Amino acid sequence: MTPNRHGGRRATTRSAGLPRGGFWLVVVGLGVLVCWSSVASAQVEINPRHEYNVKAAYLYSFGRYVQWPRGAFAGPDSPFVLGVLGEDPFAGALDRIAQTKRIQNRPIVVRRWKSLSEYESCHILFISRTVSLEEQMEVIRRLGDRPVLLAGDAPDFASRGGTLSFFVDVETVRFEINVNTVRRQRLTINAKLLKLAAIVEDPNAKTTSQNRNLSQ
Repeated sequence: MTPNRHGGRRATTRSAGLPRGGFWLVVVGLGVLVCWSSVASAQVEINPRHEYNVKAAYLYSFGRYVQWPRGAFAGPDSPFVLGVLGEDPFAGALDRIAQTKRIQNRPIVVRRWKSLSEYESCHILFISRTVSLEEQMEVIRRLGDRPVLLAGDAPDFASRGGTLSFFVDVETVRFEINVNTVRRQRLTINAKLLKLAAIVEDPNAKTTSQNRNLSQ
């Protein structure tokens, strides 16, 4: 158990972070997962001085190094959908990525919804801080068992049942992953990506033979 950023304690097994220095550092942090040519092109697309540019780059990397179960896509040519619920803090960064990049050889589509009542299916859903705690919990209740990677940056979002949450620690963007949620959602996370995360586990969750391996 280690102290968390809010003064409490959380269970973690690994941790790493991302300096705010630029999109290319996201890629470097993922080691051999991304080739240098993609780094160079991404530097042109993203202003590295903004926290949410770094988070946008992370969301793109999550899409590349997480596997979704069969049935998550309608067909082989279906787009990979990045969604934002609530006010969009990315200032066009996701759109710039979508214009020139692909995820798992699929075109990227960015969709935005003001409230959960407007929500349509997507593969990664970022829940903005502007979304109330009550609605965040409703999102987790509705989508926590579906193959939708739920990302947020509200305090303890992952601990409450989201897939992962961002936090800033001494000018470093970090993220934590709720491994129990990942299992329920039937997502498979690349082992190198897991090594970059702080791991959150629900002590009340039961481990069964039906749980899939988290990483490949």
